[in-house]
Amino acid sequence: RGRRENGGRNFFISNSNRSNSKSDLRRSSPPPPKREIIPDNEPKYFPGAASLHEELDKTVLIVLRDGRNLIGTVRSYDQFSNVVLEDTKERHFVDNIYGDIPLGLYIVRGDSMVLMGEIDLDEESTFLKKVSAEEIVLLQAEKSEEIHHSLDWDFGDQN
Repeated sequence: RGRRENGGRNFFISNSNRSNSKSDLRRSSPPPPKREIIPDNEPKYFPGAASLHEELDKTVLIVLRDGRNLIGTVRSYDQFSNVVLEDTKERHFVDNIYGDIPLGLYIVRGDSMVLMGEIDLDEESTFLKKVSAEEIVLLQAEKSEEIHHSLDWDFGDQN
């Protein structure tokens, strides 16, 4: 390649197409793309589903639209915020008692997620008591039965 300078500008001309026309000299490479400068005090995060990249290989709690709570390790995600969880457990609460029901590998549809946040399973709760999966299911059934029996519908005399 030959190199010419014209008024402080560099021009590249291939050896096979050497010409001295003024149109060749006016052509220059496009300007470099402008870089966005992010001040140090502003948060640096990806918008939308790309923000899930920060949650890869972390243990998260996901609250679903139907009220279920899932805990698992994020292994993958896509552009629709669908998430693949490994070692997933469904967490149930009854008063100040909780229990985890193991589910295994789980795919969560992005539009069914209400909330997702990182959770530290090593940090023990001081006000919640953990019980086994069988115990929490029994406690939930008892609580549901209690609520069902406490509903007294009085429709008066229908006759």
